[in-house]
Amino acid sequence: LVTGDASAFMHELLDEVQIIADEAGVTIERDITPGITLTYDQNKMREVIMNLASNAIKYRDDSKHERFVKFTTTETDEAHICSIEDNGIGIATEDLPHIFEHFYRVKGANTVKGTGLGLAVVHELVAFAGGTITADSTIGTGTTFTMTFPKTNYEAAVKRVQAMQ
Repeated sequence: LVTGDASAFMHELLDEVQIIADEAGVTIERDITPGITLTYDQNKMREVIMNLASNAIKYRDDSKHERFVKFTTTETDEAHICSIEDNGIGIATEDLPHIFEHFYRVKGANTVKGTGLGLAVVHELVAFAGGTITADSTIGTGTTFTMTFPKTNYEAAVKRVQAMQ
């Protein structure tokens, strides 16, 4: 675990994501609140962000002239919040309740490589850090994943992880 500027780390991760996005013709947009200080596991944060980013890029809608993935971080008195929004193909309403299950693949995803484990792992890593993740999506419009880390739960999770090390 490292205590530091999570906002700066997010920009570093998004610089890496930009390389993949450029190849796919996807624009990366950033609205990162500066100076968010956290105690966090850089490897786990990298895995969460990279998984969500790569999914957003993989499931882009090539019929759209402008394709984007927008990363937003905010901080309130109660929580740290990170959202990843795209204007990709979207996820059907009937699939949404299952996307965080192990090996679940949404209908029509057969043309995109994957195991159905990525979002399950993301869900577990976010939960382990004391947070929650939700998805909102509309077919043909896109998807938004929102991770919320209540500050009280987050501090308890950090203590749990430190005790294990």
